[in-house]
Amino acid sequence: MLQDQNIKGLTLLEVLVVVVIIGVVSGVGYPKFSKWKKDREVRVASEKIFNLVNTIVAQTQRGYYPYVQVKVDFKKNPTTLTSSGMTKDKFGEELNNGGARLNCSDTVPWNQSPINSYEANKIVFDIEDDGAVCFSKDGKKYLLTGKLDSHINLFIEDRPKGKNDYIIICHERDKYGKKRTSCPAMKNTSTDDPVYLIEWTRFGTVNKFKWDGNAWRRL
Repeated sequence: MLQDQNIKGLTLLEVLVVVVIIGVVSGVGYPKFSKWKKDREVRVASEKIFNLVNTIVAQTQRGYYPYVQVKVDFKKNPTTLTSSGMTKDKFGEELNNGGARLNCSDTVPWNQSPINSYEANKIVFDIEDDGAVCFSKDGKKYLLTGKLDSHINLFIEDRPKGKNDYIIICHERDKYGKKRTSCPAMKNTSTDDPVYLIEWTRFGTVNKFKWDGNAWRRL
């Protein structure tokens, strides 16, 4: 049987053209993919942190734990957020003793182990040291400690008064790939990096926002 003598392979020039086209397509598409990937990682982190705060606050509203804490712990690597609670019996005992230890610190007699925790891989915050926030059902024992108590005031949704009850979440790498230790200050900064914010109130309302380049947009 005679073989078809008209079968030809690709020439070197044709191979080079294909390689160049692939390179151009990859060069155009990679930055968009990288930005999408970073946004997804920060968005997932914000959802987990939102759920962690919202879940523990719900425990106070249901009366299961009359006093709870959310702590950001930078001593652990990666940075870890934990939620803890105090039992009704212990809370009553502390109140009867004057309530001096109800100060939102590690000296508070929380339950034996954290209720929930989240390890913030590839994520940084607007703070670079430990901080905590504590809630009670009626809001009377609402406290901020550490770096969570020293935020700048942000104006969210044109509210007449600035808010400092929040934490900002962003990726550990900026849009140039440089590693950062904290999120950019969002008071006077415009950025197209994915940046999210979790806000709470003393009465347990928890909200989530995303920076749209000029202002915080509620999610």
